[in-house]
Amino acid sequence: MRELEIIIDGRPLVGNRTGIGVHTAEIAGRLATGAPPLIASHAPIHDRTGIESCRFRVDRAPNGILWQQLVLPRIARQGVLWGPHGTVPIALRIPSVVTLHDFTSITMPGRHLLKTIVSFNLFIGRSLEKASRVAAVSRQIADETSPTGFGYWKTPRLIRWMVSGRCRAR
Repeated sequence: MRELEIIIDGRPLVGNRTGIGVHTAEIAGRLATGAPPLIASHAPIHDRTGIESCRFRVDRAPNGILWQQLVLPRIARQGVLWGPHGTVPIALRIPSVVTLHDFTSITMPGRHLLKTIVSFNLFIGRSLEKASRVAAVSRQIADETSPTGFGYWKTPRLIRWMVSGRCRAR
């Protein structure tokens, strides 16, 4: 039996780690139990603290949005892709899991860089429809993802919300 290939969209790990980058590194380091996950990105990841056991691939692109939508689908051809910041390539043809941290680029756009607003707001609806599974970091985010929340997109088949390191089915 072949081990599952896990590909991680490594864009949150490029540059200085912020909230989602810290989360991504923490989870990626824990995924390295069988075959090490592949962290793919559009630029080098210099801080590999906690993710030393992972594999890395850099396919340079002028920006992360173009890389995610045009290059990442050619890298992620088998296994499962994890989109730690909520979005996946629209042309993706393998199962995927996305993590939702918040909807602040929609609710408080003034707190984000333009590239974050464009990347998230433009692709979140299609990404949630495409994702095989969604991991919400809190019950509040899971509720906002439902049709009664910000759910102007089709609701994913299963939403999981994580509290204190445990994952609960909704």
